Amino acid sequence: MQLHITNGDVVGQSLAASSLIEGEILCWRDVLHDGPIVAPEGEAYLKARAAFIYQSLQASRSFAANSISEQQLFADFKQRQHTMARLDQYSEIVLWFEHDLYDQLQLAECLYSLAKRPELSARFTLICIGEHAEVANFRGLGELSISQLEALYPQRQAISAAQLTLGSELWLALAAASPEPINQLLQQDMAVLPFMRPALRRFAEDYPWLNSGLTLTQQLILRSLVEAKLKLQAEQVKASASSTKLSFAELFATFQRLEAAPFLGDLWLAKELINLASLATPLLHIHHRSSGQWDGDSYFEISSAGQAILAGEARLSLDSMPSFWRGGVELSASNYWCWDPQQQRLCRVS
Repeated sequence: MQLHITNGDVVGQSLAASSLIEGEILCWRDVLHDGPIVAPEGEAYLKARAAFIYQSLQASRSFAANSISEQQLFADFKQRQHTMARLDQYSEIVLWFEHDLYDQLQLAECLYSLAKRPELSARFTLICIGEHAEVANFRGLGELSISQLEALYPQRQAISAAQLTLGSELWLALAAASPEPINQLLQQDMAVLPFMRPALRRFAEDYPWLNSGLTLTQQLILRSLVEAKLKLQAEQVKASASSTKLSFAELFATFQRLEAAPFLGDLWLAKELINLASLATPLLHIHHRSSGQWDGDSYFEISSAGQAILAGEARLSLDSMPSFWRGGVELSASNYWCWDPQQQRLCRVS
């Protein structure tokens, strides 16, 4: 029996529905660009991931109902670990991933796990694409039909020792307590995993930037607020206050267009919006028709403070934000690492 490993449930369900692709499906289901990676593996790591995801979903609960518990998340991760511990039971292990940051970090973790079983290496294969001839502006495997996924299946390639080695190095770098290993990897040849360098760079760019104090995601959110509002205004024949109120759907669509390889889902965008709106000096405003409840009538606008930072006239200090994690690094006022866009590296600011 084969094991097919992919990013999440959308692709997993399509693979399971195929009459051509047979075997067990494992969906990785983790947002590794955000939150703690306290160790490369083990129960403490899984517990930290489950706790972080649960807390993030709770923070976004006004946006969408989330009934999954922290215990369920942990149990799901434990089941994933159990599956990876019995790889010898499968005739082939097929990895299905795409080019964006979300998938590439999952791919690195998968390769780290596979590398620990060198005696099974002949069974490891990979499908990883960044475009599709039948899909304009390809964003991911979830856009493909079952027949399109089936057409990719015969094109899978054996995973090389060099890919396993690089994947392991990447995962250990992400789990390190300092981002220096990421800086080192960004200077190395990563051609054996062609989408990994831009993904790793995008991960580094989601540290606070030296010049603004905002992560790239936060900068793109503020840009999206401005650009989407201007687009709405231009499209209105009869402009009115209500006709140019920016909805979440319009904001999300604009944000996706600004990303070279979109990876952020709607719940994680909602989390970032809430964070930026909850600062002592908010960088954006969320307007609710009813008190405190996020619904289809809510709308969004950039604040004057957000406009000042976007224009380069102000900077957000990390002191203004709670501590947060990027992989194995907990960012705080006493451990403040920034992305330096001129030097193209992460640097510590004392």
